[in-house]
Amino acid sequence: MDRFLQKSGFETLNLSYPSRRYPIEQLATNHVLPKLTNLEPSKPVHFVTHSMGAMIVRCLARQHPSLILGHVVMLAPPNQGSEIVDRLAKWSLFSQLIGPAGQQLSTHEGALPAALGKASFNAGIIAGDRAGLCLFSRYLPKPHDGKVSVASTKLVGMCDSITVRRSHTFIMNSAEVQQQTHHFLKHGQFKHT
Repeated sequence: MDRFLQKSGFETLNLSYPSRRYPIEQLATNHVLPKLTNLEPSKPVHFVTHSMGAMIVRCLARQHPSLILGHVVMLAPPNQGSEIVDRLAKWSLFSQLIGPAGQQLSTHEGALPAALGKASFNAGIIAGDRAGLCLFSRYLPKPHDGKVSVASTKLVGMCDSITVRRSHTFIMNSAEVQQQTHHFLKHGQFKHT
């Protein structure tokens, strides 16, 4: 995705963060926000997120509303939480595997996804509906991408959403997803056929 957007004329910054060591709020404030402070303030800042990255952007938007100036494309986001977390978070091995941030992704009313509220920015969501080989598929309502149900990707206040025939982990490698992401970043909506 990064190279595709660069070839399309976007300046990109591919951010990484220790997602299995800290809660989402700390990842947003201590690991992502500092990397954004050197950006040109007069240019719109767009975000393309994958999975939990959507929760980090939602935290940033809530804590620093002036930061989100452009469009946000969320790939396979657990905006309503994850049914897998609901079922397996009580298992210590699973909790260790997903870390504190992953444990925050419950679908329950008091969990972080619900607490972050509606989108306060131009959000476009691309969900996948191809499960692939996933051990946890039985915990998800259909359709789903193997980790997140299509219903869980939705966000109150989103501008647009589409569903593609892709699985969760590599959804960003799809040419269709890359082209739709580019279209949303340019026009604030997906290309519907």
